[in-house]
Amino acid sequence: MYNIKNSLIAVASIACATFAFGDGGVGFKYTDVVAETKKGLELGIGTAHLTSAPEMEVCTWQTVTLRYTAGKAGIEPGGGVRFTFMHQHRWTPFQMKDPLAPGYTTVECSNGAPVEIFNTLDKDYYEIVDTEYVRDYDPYYKVFEVIVKEKGLKEGESIELIFGEKSAGSPGVYIQFSDEHPLHIETYVDPMGKGRFYPMAEYPTVEIVAAAPAKLNMVTPSNAVVGKPTWCIVRAEDPYGNIAPEYSGEVSLESNGKAAGVRQKKTFGIDEKGVYEFKEVVFEKPGLFKLKASDGNWLAESNPISVTEEEPELMIFWGDVHNHTKACDARGTTEQSYAFARHCSGLDFCSITNHSENLRDIEWIEYKQITKRFHEPGRFVTIPAYEWSGSHATGGDHNVYFMDDDPPIYRSRANFTYTSFNNYQGSDIQANHIEDLYLMLARHYTDKNILITPHWGGRRGNNLWHNPTLERLIEVFSDHRRSEDWTQGYLSAGHKLGIMASSDGHIGKPGYSNTYPKTSRDDIRKIDWDKEEIGTSLIAVYAGALERKDIFHAMYDRHCYATTGDRILLDFSVNGHAMGQEIETDGPPEIRINVVGTSDISTVEIKRNNTVIKEFSPGTDTFKTTWVDESYDPNKPLYYYVRIIQANDEEAISSPVWIEVASNGE
Repeated sequence: MYNIKNSLIAVASIACATFAFGDGGVGFKYTDVVAETKKGLELGIGTAHLTSAPEMEVCTWQTVTLRYTAGKAGIEPGGGVRFTFMHQHRWTPFQMKDPLAPGYTTVECSNGAPVEIFNTLDKDYYEIVDTEYVRDYDPYYKVFEVIVKEKGLKEGESIELIFGEKSAGSPGVYIQFSDEHPLHIETYVDPMGKGRFYPMAEYPTVEIVAAAPAKLNMVTPSNAVVGKPTWCIVRAEDPYGNIAPEYSGEVSLESNGKAAGVRQKKTFGIDEKGVYEFKEVVFEKPGLFKLKASDGNWLAESNPISVTEEEPELMIFWGDVHNHTKACDARGTTEQSYAFARHCSGLDFCSITNHSENLRDIEWIEYKQITKRFHEPGRFVTIPAYEWSGSHATGGDHNVYFMDDDPPIYRSRANFTYTSFNNYQGSDIQANHIEDLYLMLARHYTDKNILITPHWGGRRGNNLWHNPTLERLIEVFSDHRRSEDWTQGYLSAGHKLGIMASSDGHIGKPGYSNTYPKTSRDDIRKIDWDKEEIGTSLIAVYAGALERKDIFHAMYDRHCYATTGDRILLDFSVNGHAMGQEIETDGPPEIRINVVGTSDISTVEIKRNNTVIKEFSPGTDTFKTTWVDESYDPNKPLYYYVRIIQANDEEAISSPVWIEVASNGE
């Protein structure tokens, strides 16, 4: 059982529950989820719990049995229960028509009362977008509603639901590919039969666990110094990219060069839970290295590591700065997400960017406290942030990042409803257009302490609006899609934006996870996991130190690049000026590229104003060149960037370098 509402009740001051506005009660209803939960507890709306196995393995056929037991309020005829699931649940849809087909579901009242069912789990979002199920419960709009007719229910009487009932031949329900600890089935009860559903303080949960181990994976920093210890994380994974905590085996670590200090062994047991960080990895000479991990059955190879005699002035640090939790429309908690990013993904920096319109004040306060607590300069940097989710017509989705620990929050009401259980319901002034957001953030801006990034998302960013002081980067890759085409629209509009990428993750695993399936988005049973991309889009920054200010200013100054997940090393400059800069030139631009791939590099593209003007086909995992653009037009402003495509279909794209028309001293 999960208890989130009680924690809110304990800390929140409840002033009001539900109010009607307008003449004669006509108007809108204001829903305070904390007050509604408290009212449900006082009424005695009953309990709901899981009676089937509490633990289920990913990508398996299962039967899920739930039992609701009426409390002292009972349920009047016409009242009922709503079991709600996250919109991205990716299970076989529940259905009651065919007992032989997947997802067959049965419902029975202990007193024999007839029931009426409404089920949105077998419907597309756009079929129900205008209904109360989306309006009130989004993102938990996958609703299975049971209305009790005639007799109603007395205290102690119950309703049993069997999702995936197999006795007549159904295989059950095929469940999601991502583990989850736990999956929530938020439950609401209408005891009076008046259409007012109260949220339960505790509701059923299911532990979704990984499958058996199927491979090893590993990650290391991109830079190391001769003689100084660095680290390497080795993960055991199931076929779908989940950490396999049951893994046991002796893992040997070594490098592809003569670096004796790298050789280590570790026997994985129950305490490791499928992940171990080797902390005393020492290289004895400079060069490019890749580490290898083997247990005799599986072999993993790390990302490339540049080892130097002295610490370079600028190092490459990796981040995933676009993630969501159950505080909005995703899975997991802020603590779980940061812990995964630090200990499993091996990220250098991370942001959790929940939709601001979903964050109640107490949740925003708790988020800032947790973000500050996980901040570990020198090893793991956290950056406070949120997502402002305006409609495309009002600017589109933008993430907002802050260098300070206690930043302000501004919300869009593009998707707002006063009856929602999952929206902020306060009275603060909102930013309902991207121009409003620019103005509100400008009041807090000093010395590169705020930046915002448009992204594709559910409401793609709109390049009609741009603020060059605040809007500094654009998200070219995410788990949604590869969006270079959309990004080029911003660059063509004259917006000088650096290129970054992050997951837009919704399963609580920043930095490394199973992405949205590409081979079969509609039916996970048809996913070809041998062809699936398992990994997460990342931002790489060049910064002097792993400190928040250094990372933040590197992002703000556009000294960064994007990858689709692999930690490709990319250095790109024009006339000696690093990516992200604006320069002038009095002659043909000299472009330098240095790439170290995680796989053989198929193509290197040099683009001028979004058009490929030079292409290379290295066929090796390293590539270095200097090329002069003799065809450039000195009378027109230009920008250059490079795109790397590997044989394994992974990509990297640099931030541009912009060349202004030379002033000629005038």
